[in-house]
Amino acid sequence: MNLTERELDVVACVLIGGKSYQSVAEILKIHKSTVGTHVRKVLVKTGCDTTQDLMNYLRIGDLENRYRDLVDISSTPSKCKELTYFFIAFLLFFMIFFVSKMLG
Repeated sequence: MNLTERELDVVACVLIGGKSYQSVAEILKIHKSTVGTHVRKVLVKTGCDTTQDLMNYLRIGDLENRYRDLVDISSTPSKCKELTYFFIAFLLFFMIFFVSKMLG
């Protein structure tokens, strides 16, 4: 069985993470229809009819580790984004406070 890295990523998110195709697309930064294409290709390659069959076919431990790595990677930018917004808000508040003291 020759699954690509991306196919394994998609399968890990769908099977282990229980994610919808839209959620998987956001995590992997691909289109939702691409997720479905990957799932269909994996089903054909493995000879499975359903994702449940696929779950029984693949080694779950490897997929769990892959999923954890994907979620850790995809959540990092949003944490940075939240900190950036907090820092900007803090700077704006400080500037408003400073200007009001200078004028008042």
